[in-house]
Amino acid sequence: MKYSIYRNQLDMFRSNSQGKTELRRIFGKKPVSYQDFLSMATNQMLPPLSHDKAYMSRILSEEMLWDECGTPVVFIENNALANDLFSAEFDFENNFNVQPPFKSFALSFPKGTLVNGVELTSCLVTIMPEREFIELYTEKSHFMCGLFQSIAPDGLCIHVHYESKHNVIDSNFTHISALTETLKKNAQEPLPNSSSDILDALTRIALSLCVYNSATEGEKLIDGYPQSAVKLPRGRNKVAYKGLTMRAPEQNKSTGEARKIKHRIPFYRNLRAKRYYQGKYKDQKPGTRWVLVKEVDATNSMNTLLH
Repeated sequence: MKYSIYRNQLDMFRSNSQGKTELRRIFGKKPVSYQDFLSMATNQMLPPLSHDKAYMSRILSEEMLWDECGTPVVFIENNALANDLFSAEFDFENNFNVQPPFKSFALSFPKGTLVNGVELTSCLVTIMPEREFIELYTEKSHFMCGLFQSIAPDGLCIHVHYESKHNVIDSNFTHISALTETLKKNAQEPLPNSSSDILDALTRIALSLCVYNSATEGEKLIDGYPQSAVKLPRGRNKVAYKGLTMRAPEQNKSTGEARKIKHRIPFYRNLRAKRYYQGKYKDQKPGTRWVLVKEVDATNSMNTLLH
C-alpha cells in the first residue's frame, strides 16, 4: 500500500529543467517559498484578463492558503473507509454546514483505491464561504477578482483540484446548496478536459470526511503519517507537510465485521439546536456539528455507533 501527495504548481514547475532554470535565474540559489513563486507567477500573468489566467490564479491562491495552513495532508486509512465516506448519507441540500479540519487540505488515498469503479488520486480541497473565496482571490491575485460572479456570499462552497495527465490540473468549484444539481449536470455533461467521475467522488468524500470528523469529535483524525510508503514530490521531505491519518471505524467485536457508515441506518445527523453549541462547543458555528447515529427513538434519544 502506497500513498502519493498532491503536487502544487511550484512542485510541478521545478520538476522540469526549464522551470528549474527559470527559478535559478530569478531567485539564484536561495530556497524558493510558495509566496516567492506566487509573486513571480502573478507578475507574469498581467492584464488583460482571461479565463485561463483567472483559473490559474484561483489554483495558486488556494495553494498559497494550503501553505499558510501548514500544508496539511489527510491520509485515508484504507479503501473501505474511502468507500464508506463516499456512500455515507447526509443531507447537503437543506442548509448544509460543516467545520473542516482546515480551510485547505490535501487528501491522499492508498494506491489503487477504487470508489464506484473510479480510481482515486491525491487532491487539494478548499472549503469555506463564497465571501472568503473572493477575499482570498482578491488578496493573493489582485487583478482577477472581477471575473468571479458572486451567487451567495455567505453560502458554503467547495473547490477540489487534482493533477490529471500531462501536469494538467482539473478542478470543480461548487456551492454546496447546488451540489446535487452540479453532480447531475456533470453526469449528463462531463466537464471539459476533466474527469467528472473523479471530481464528483473526491467532492463527496471531502465533505463526508468533514462530517465524519465532527461525528467522531476528531478522535479518528490522528496526527502523523500512515504506516505505509509515501511518495513525496521531488525535492520535498515529510517535514514539509503536516501529516494526519483518518482512521476507519472500530471493528464490531461480536462479529469481527467493520462497522459500516454507508447504509441508511446508521446515518449522519446534523445538530442545529442551540443546546448543542454550549460549553466546549460554544465557539463552533451552529449547524457544523454532526453525530453518527443508529436510530432515533420515540423520546428522540440517539444511540451512537462509535466509541
